[in-house]
Amino acid sequence: MSTPVSAGGVPHRQRLPQLNEFRRRLYAVAPGSPEDVVILEEMLELLKPGIWTHAKRGTRYRVMQMSRLQVEGPDDMFIAVSYQDVDTGARWTRTLSYFLDPGRFLWADGVA
Repeated sequence: MSTPVSAGGVPHRQRLPQLNEFRRRLYAVAPGSPEDVVILEEMLELLKPGIWTHAKRGTRYRVMQMSRLQVEGPDDMFIAVSYQDVDTGARWTRTLSYFLDPGRFLWADGVA
């Protein structure tokens, strides 16, 4: 069983101003354009360092990749986050907004 969030866990809210700026920039460029790729890489650099802990279960994850979700329907071209369970290696993908939903994940500041 995973350990609970340490006292040093940081809520994602502290990163929201930067993430919101990235999202604003993404909506101003064409999906798949060189600018789009650069912005997604910059977002990854903001989210990738350290371990994210699921607030309810205490499961620890490492963000692996940012991408665009291409599907038919209302989620088309949403920004997606792929992340990996630190303990089991299982991989998951969610939309960025779902990943950053308040109270879902805490950033544990690189402590595995």
